[in-house]
Parts: sequence; C-alpha cells; structure tokens
Amino acid sequence: MFDYKEFEYAHKKVDAFISSNRVADCQSEFTNILALLSEVLSNKDNSKYFKLISPHRVDISSSSQIRGVSKEPEVVEQLRKQIEEFGVEKPLLVVEPLVVHGKYELLNGNHRHAACLAAKTLKPDFKYPCIVIPNSYRAITQKGWKWLQIFLNHAETKVGNDENDYMKVLRQHIDENNININENKQQEYLRDLLVEMSGKYSQRGAKSVVTHLKNNINEENSDIDQKNAKEAVSQFVQKYCFNEQTQQQDGRSIYTGKIKGQDFNGCIEFVSMIGSSYDQKFVRDIRWSTKTKKQQIHVFSAQRTRGSVETVLRQRKEYFQKTMELYNILGDKAICFDYVVIDCQIKDDVANVSLDSKVYNIKAENINNYKVISKDQVVAAFKNKEVYKPDWILSEDNTQSHLKIAV
Repeated sequence: MFDYKEFEYAHKKVDAFISSNRVADCQSEFTNILALLSEVLSNKDNSKYFKLISPHRVDISSSSQIRGVSKEPEVVEQLRKQIEEFGVEKPLLVVEPLVVHGKYELLNGNHRHAACLAAKTLKPDFKYPCIVIPNSYRAITQKGWKWLQIFLNHAETKVGNDENDYMKVLRQHIDENNININENKQQEYLRDLLVEMSGKYSQRGAKSVVTHLKNNINEENSDIDQKNAKEAVSQFVQKYCFNEQTQQQDGRSIYTGKIKGQDFNGCIEFVSMIGSSYDQKFVRDIRWSTKTKKQQIHVFSAQRTRGSVETVLRQRKEYFQKTMELYNILGDKAICFDYVVIDCQIKDDVANVSLDSKVYNIKAENINNYKVISKDQVVAAFKNKEVYKPDWILSEDNTQSHLKIAV
C-alpha cells in the first residue's frame, strides 16, 4: 500500500476550513473536495480515483500547478536516487485529461514527477501512483485546487517569499475576492488565514509575509516601474542590442555593441543603493578594473521604492553623491564605469515632489528609455563641484522641458 499521509493532512485541513467558514467563496468546492478525499482515504489503493500513470502522460499546467516555479534541483536529485531504488511511495495528484489520450495536469507532486523524468534506471513502462480528479470536478473545484495543493504541500521546501506557495495562493485569493490589502482589517484576515492554512507560520511570521505581499502589490500599482537586478540589465541589453559573448572574464559576462555612437566591449553591471550593496559593488569594480582593460556600464534602477517617486529621485541622487565622495578621495580611479545608465521608472505625472529642499512637478518618463551618462560627463560635473546635473535625476530625455518647478 502507498503512503497517504499527505492526503490525511489535507482532509483534516479541508474539514477545518469548512467548519471555520474561513474561505466562504470556496465552501461548495471544499465540500466536493472533502468527499473525494474521504473516499480516497477509505479505499486508498482501491479508490475509484486511484490510477497508475506513466510520467510521460503528465504535464505541469501554469493554470493549475501552484508549485511550478518553486522546484528545487537538490530535492529532485535526492528523490531521483530514492525512486530509482524504492519507486514512488506517495501518490501524486492529477486532473483527468480533457480529451481522450490527452495528458493529465499535475496538481501535486512536482518534485516526484521531475525526479521520475530524470531517472535513468526506471523501466520504459514505469508508472507512478496517482489520485485522479475527474473532469466533472474541473468547473466546480477550480478555486479549491490551489488550497488543496497548499495542504498537500504542507512540508514544502524552503523558498523565498516571492516564490513561496503561500504568497502565490494568497495573491490569487486577494485578486479573486478584490481584497484591499492596505486595510488593517483585511491584513489581519490574511494573517489569520495564513496561520490557519499553513500550520507552520506564527502570527509574527504571517505578518511579515502579508507585509511583503502588500509592498509588492503597491509597487505594481504605483507610479513606479519596479525591476529587479536581472530584469533591469536584461531590458537594457535588449534595448541597445548588445551581444553577450560566450566567454566570461573574471566571473563577469562580456557584451559588445554601441552606446552613444561608440563601440563598447565590457561588462554591464547592476547598481543599487540598498544597504551596503553600493560599497560592495565599488570594491568589486576596483578589483575587476585592475585586472582587465574592458569597459564597464552601470545600470541603476531604484529598489524598494514602495511606489514613491521621491524615493526614486533620492536613490538616484545618492548614487552620484556616493560616487562623488569616493572621487574626492581617490580621484579618477573611483570612476570605474565608462557609462552609467539610469532606468526611467516614473510612469505617471506626479506633483509636489521634494528633492534638496525644492518642490517639483515631475512628468512621466518613458519607461522603455534610459538616461545614458558618460564617465566624462560625471567627472566634469564633479570637478565643477556639482553632485549631479538636474536632468540626470529629474527628467526623462536630458532636457529641462519635462521639469516644472512648483510654485
């Protein structure tokens, strides 16, 4: 007999959720899911929902597989070795194909499925145990699937909050029910829901997750186009049609192309003012520049802005201010970059924005553009005792036409 502990836990959680009326919009769906789980646990390997299925007949669906991006390679490798020796001990959860001879959709068992596909010693006719949700359940349990996956995954691997199953399912729940996450009462509801749903989060831990989610949602809906380091560099590379070379140099990718009409051959690095990241970046740049004659581009994009235009402007200013402080100590050696490009992130016009004791009306920037500033321009400004030129910080296209000082 196979191991049904995950389904026992899920049955317990679904039953508790029905009793608590915690997710009112899923009550009828949970009733159907509870009935399915009850039948499975009563009959186990003899359940009418039990079936042995080839891994090659199962697909991961983006619409149904909550865990699609939280697969851990180390876990897959560990499971591969176990499965090659002992087989699959716990049934996976799949949905019946929509068409005859079609593929099943995987709802639970992502790691086990990947491990079976990676295994080399399994026989060609190998099949793993599955609990199959019938097609007739598709429409009436659509919202309930995500909760069922969470319960089955209660012993999930550790992943970052932005890729965490609980974050994903909470986000879906917020969107489906038009929850205003900025209301204290709704935040309290989501914290309680997360504690009850997970069985592993304390109120303090749940508060951290909900706060993280709130900040993410507010940034998405704010006046700021927020990019992470990888996205900022990638979009800049695409915009300027740089070509990445096959070989790295001292751990950095090398790109070739043109910028400001000049040939470029060197690295393109993300720069942030969060924490000590700038200082660490400066040290790495100094070391790299002493080993190679390759050029450098800094891609600057404001981080953790919480939707604030003032934060964007302040971080841009801090970048040049910090660079000038190092320049005053080390001279030209402090300017390791050949160009700095400022990511245009301000999506809408914003009035009454403060910077350096002045108040401005800021016009929207073209978020597909970058302000490109050369090393010579930066050095010239520093020699003139200027921390920055206003158009580097405030306007989109290096003119004053989009800058209007508020009266």
